[in-house]
Amino acid sequence: MTESFKEEVMDWMKMHPQLKDIAIDTKIAFPEYIPALRSFFVKEDKIYSYTYHRKDNLSEFILIDTNKNEIVKKLYLPTAERNFVQLSVNRIFTIKDNRYYYLLDNYEEETWELHMVEIK
Repeated sequence: MTESFKEEVMDWMKMHPQLKDIAIDTKIAFPEYIPALRSFFVKEDKIYSYTYHRKDNLSEFILIDTNKNEIVKKLYLPTAERNFVQLSVNRIFTIKDNRYYYLLDNYEEETWELHMVEIK
Protein backbone atom coordinates (compact mmCIF):
# COMPACT_ATOMS: atom_id res chain seq x y z
CA MET A 1 0.00 0.00 0.00
CA THR A 2 1.70 3.17 -1.14
CA GLU A 3 1.63 6.43 0.77
CA SER A 4 0.41 8.26 -2.35
CA PHE A 5 -2.62 5.94 -2.54
CA LYS A 6 -3.40 6.54 1.15
CA GLU A 7 -3.13 10.30 0.67
CA GLU A 8 -5.40 10.21 -2.39
CA VAL A 9 -8.06 8.28 -0.47
CA MET A 10 -7.80 10.56 2.57
CA ASP A 11 -7.98 13.73 0.43
CA TRP A 12 -11.08 12.42 -1.33
CA MET A 13 -12.74 11.52 1.97
CA LYS A 14 -12.03 14.97 3.41
CA MET A 15 -13.84 16.55 0.45
CA HIS A 16 -16.87 14.25 0.73
CA PRO A 17 -19.73 16.27 2.32
CA GLN A 18 -20.93 13.45 4.59
CA LEU A 19 -17.44 12.59 5.84
CA LYS A 20 -15.64 15.91 6.14
CA ASP A 21 -16.51 16.44 9.84
CA ILE A 22 -15.57 12.92 10.97
CA ALA A 23 -12.11 12.14 12.33
CA ILE A 24 -11.32 10.03 9.28
CA ASP A 25 -7.72 9.29 10.20
CA THR A 26 -8.94 7.31 13.22
CA LYS A 27 -11.78 5.53 11.38
CA ILE A 28 -10.07 4.09 8.32
CA ALA A 29 -7.58 1.24 8.03
CA PHE A 30 -5.52 0.36 4.99
CA PRO A 31 -4.44 -3.19 4.20
CA GLU A 32 -0.72 -3.80 3.97
CA TYR A 33 -0.91 -4.75 0.32
CA ILE A 34 -2.73 -3.97 -2.87
CA PRO A 35 -4.77 -5.06 -4.74
CA ALA A 36 -7.55 -4.60 -2.25
CA LEU A 37 -10.76 -5.80 -3.89
CA ARG A 38 -13.24 -3.15 -4.90
CA SER A 39 -15.83 -5.75 -5.89
CA PHE A 40 -16.17 -9.12 -7.56
CA PHE A 41 -18.77 -11.19 -9.32
CA VAL A 42 -19.12 -14.70 -10.70
CA LYS A 43 -20.10 -15.28 -14.31
CA GLU A 44 -19.93 -18.48 -16.37
CA ASP A 45 -17.44 -20.40 -14.15
CA LYS A 46 -15.21 -17.35 -13.75
CA ILE A 47 -14.70 -14.88 -10.95
CA TYR A 48 -14.02 -11.31 -12.03
CA SER A 49 -12.29 -9.43 -9.22
CA TYR A 50 -12.26 -5.66 -9.66
CA THR A 51 -9.33 -4.14 -7.75
CA TYR A 52 -8.19 -0.65 -6.80
CA HIS A 53 -4.93 -1.10 -8.71
CA ARG A 54 -4.64 1.15 -11.75
CA LYS A 55 -2.21 1.29 -14.63
CA ASP A 56 -2.26 3.90 -17.40
CA ASN A 57 -5.69 5.11 -16.20
CA LEU A 58 -7.15 1.58 -16.50
CA SER A 59 -8.49 -0.56 -13.65
CA GLU A 60 -7.22 -4.04 -12.91
CA PHE A 61 -9.50 -7.07 -13.10
CA ILE A 62 -8.24 -10.46 -11.97
CA LEU A 63 -9.92 -13.33 -13.81
CA ILE A 64 -10.10 -16.63 -11.88
CA ASP A 65 -11.26 -19.91 -13.38
CA THR A 66 -13.45 -21.63 -10.77
CA ASN A 67 -13.03 -25.07 -12.38
CA LYS A 68 -9.23 -24.97 -12.16
CA ASN A 69 -9.12 -22.73 -9.07
CA GLU A 70 -6.40 -20.57 -10.58
CA ILE A 71 -5.83 -17.08 -11.91
CA VAL A 72 -6.33 -17.10 -15.66
CA LYS A 73 -5.11 -13.57 -16.30
CA LYS A 74 -5.09 -9.97 -15.19
CA LEU A 75 -6.94 -7.50 -17.37
CA TYR A 76 -6.71 -3.74 -17.45
CA LEU A 77 -10.01 -2.22 -18.56
CA PRO A 78 -11.39 1.33 -18.57
CA THR A 79 -12.58 2.56 -15.21
CA ALA A 80 -16.37 2.76 -15.04
CA GLU A 81 -16.58 5.54 -12.47
CA ARG A 82 -14.71 8.82 -12.64
CA ASN A 83 -14.07 9.06 -8.90
CA PHE A 84 -11.07 6.97 -7.91
CA VAL A 85 -12.74 6.05 -4.62
CA GLN A 86 -16.36 5.01 -4.77
CA LEU A 87 -18.19 4.14 -1.59
CA SER A 88 -21.21 2.75 -3.41
CA VAL A 89 -21.38 -1.01 -3.83
CA ASN A 90 -23.47 -0.63 -6.98
CA ARG A 91 -21.62 -1.63 -10.12
CA ILE A 92 -22.01 0.45 -13.23
CA PHE A 93 -20.44 -2.19 -15.45
CA THR A 94 -21.05 -5.78 -16.50
CA ILE A 95 -19.33 -8.49 -18.53
CA LYS A 96 -21.10 -10.69 -21.05
CA ASP A 97 -19.81 -12.79 -23.98
CA ASN A 98 -16.23 -11.54 -23.46
CA ARG A 99 -17.33 -7.93 -23.64
CA TYR A 100 -16.96 -5.37 -20.86
CA TYR A 101 -19.84 -2.87 -20.77
CA TYR A 102 -19.56 0.20 -18.59
CA LEU A 103 -21.29 3.51 -17.99
CA LEU A 104 -19.67 6.92 -17.77
CA ASP A 105 -21.47 9.99 -16.51
CA ASN A 106 -21.15 12.81 -19.05
CA TYR A 107 -21.44 15.81 -16.74
CA GLU A 108 -21.48 18.38 -19.54
CA GLU A 109 -24.42 16.83 -21.39
CA GLU A 110 -26.03 15.40 -18.22
CA THR A 111 -26.33 11.92 -19.74
CA TRP A 112 -24.93 8.45 -19.20
CA GLU A 113 -22.73 7.00 -21.94
CA LEU A 114 -22.61 3.25 -22.56
CA HIS A 115 -19.17 1.99 -23.63
CA MET A 116 -17.96 -1.49 -24.62
CA VAL A 117 -14.52 -3.11 -24.76
CA GLU A 118 -13.84 -6.62 -26.05
CA ILE A 119 -11.92 -8.79 -23.58
CA LYS A 120 -9.05 -10.58 -25.29
